Amino acid sequence: MNYYKIDQKYKLSNKKGKGDQFLDWFNDRTNVAFKNMGGIRHRAFRNKNLPTFGVPSLIVLFETLTNKGTTENPWKSAQFNNESCTLIYPGDAKKTTPYTAAEEFTGNKIFKLCNDAVVEGNEQLLPPILFFQTFQEGRSLFKGLFKFKGIKKYFDESAECENYEYHCQQIDINEVNVNWLRDRALCESLSSIDSDAPAAWNNRFKIISFEDLKAAR
Repeated sequence: MNYYKIDQKYKLSNKKGKGDQFLDWFNDRTNVAFKNMGGIRHRAFRNKNLPTFGVPSLIVLFETLTNKGTTENPWKSAQFNNESCTLIYPGDAKKTTPYTAAEEFTGNKIFKLCNDAVVEGNEQLLPPILFFQTFQEGRSLFKGLFKFKGIKKYFDESAECENYEYHCQQIDINEVNVNWLRDRALCESLSSIDSDAPAAWNNRFKIISFEDLKAAR
């Protein structure tokens, strides 16, 4: 059984069958692939008849720190706060010709679906979110499991366009079972969507965030 442990490095080479601790670990031989969108990746549910309204089974965020400021990676840095256990991650909008609205970029579309689920009272559909930081090619540091809180539109000066940022809250768990994350995409009913989830994830709605505490004072 494979696990991701906080602040441990993993081999993420994007090459199947080469001992990759991402693609190989999620290879369930059922054609449920990751949608590769650079830093924002998501995994759909195999059963297309599940009423998930397009919300994926899993989202994985990568922050690549090796080529910041380049045309391939123009976005501002993600903001991870160890004290409040919060993550603010920039969306994938870029300056384009002709103009493309922020809402039309693939990663932003996925997180807008997550936001719609919150607005419509379907928070139980929100997927687990993993966050990795890449300091060297082929090696990534696992920073934790998160839940989605909301999105906010802003002007990204680095990318020179309007964009979204995703606000997430860290779940209090030091290691995450990859089998649970892998098999979540294979569930056949919403009632079993998190039957194998750790208690920390199933209790996620009881978490009071740092921002909530400040607002209550």
